[in-house]
Amino acid sequence: MKIEYLSFDSALELKEYLKNKKKYNVVLLGEDSIVINSSTAIVIEKNKLIIGLLTDGTKTPECQIREETIFVGFNNEVDCIREGKIVNKIKFDSVFYEFIDVPDYRNLILSLFELGVACFDEYGVLRWKRYTTEIVNDLVVQNNKVLVNTEDGEILLDIITNEMC
Repeated sequence: MKIEYLSFDSALELKEYLKNKKKYNVVLLGEDSIVINSSTAIVIEKNKLIIGLLTDGTKTPECQIREETIFVGFNNEVDCIREGKIVNKIKFDSVFYEFIDVPDYRNLILSLFELGVACFDEYGVLRWKRYTTEIVNDLVVQNNKVLVNTEDGEILLDIITNEMC
């Protein structure tokens, strides 16, 4: 599925662009951002959806699609969108890094943050989230386990229950 990222010079320019897209479902995220240094539109032609993002510019937003759910990670949050509506939103007290696929559990997607990890199912339902006290350096998925490497050491979690192993 084709996902196109468009950059804008200002929030006002992004909002004007979105206002003129009458044939699309439009969702605007990040209006509550404390600092807005970047304005991006994510265009998903197949779904006739445009997601406008007002971000702090710390990191490039990321988008993943599972079934009919669109996952958007930016600033300190992940938003889950189905049928043009936000169905779930989680925020961490740290920066969103990336989405990580779970090969043995295709119905799950991990969201890595600077100080933690969250697990969603393909419908955007939050299965669990785990905070860390130290910065996450790496995350590795092995069978049904998630190995979280932090500056303080390793945490091994069961991918289904979030219990420490």
